[in-house]
Amino acid sequence: MTDQNVEGVDVSSHQGNVDWSAISQDGVVFVFVRASIGGHQVDAHFASNWSRVGDAGLMRGAYHYYWPLTAWQHQADNFINAVGNLQAGDLPPALDLEGALTILRSPTAGSMFLSTSDCP
Repeated sequence: MTDQNVEGVDVSSHQGNVDWSAISQDGVVFVFVRASIGGHQVDAHFASNWSRVGDAGLMRGAYHYYWPLTAWQHQADNFINAVGNLQAGDLPPALDLEGALTILRSPTAGSMFLSTSDCP
């Protein structure tokens, strides 16, 4: 039986400048790029990472780092404004709930965010 796993990574400004050629040669198939944080911050490397992932021939998706103390509506708007229009082949938007214990007490906030963030 062949290996049925595919490998992907996520990147943000924490990784600095990424060597996309090396990543694509390592067998990585897809990348999720952090687009936004909370209600007002865009990842400093998003625009560069977003375009360079596509140029490297990797599947790409954008994710939002959810900040539980900020209204989800502001966060959805921030994400939509950062990402703009998705292209054919882009992965669906993702939500990073790391450290967001509040969301576990209010599961509707996460589903509201995702249904609102269907990028035009």
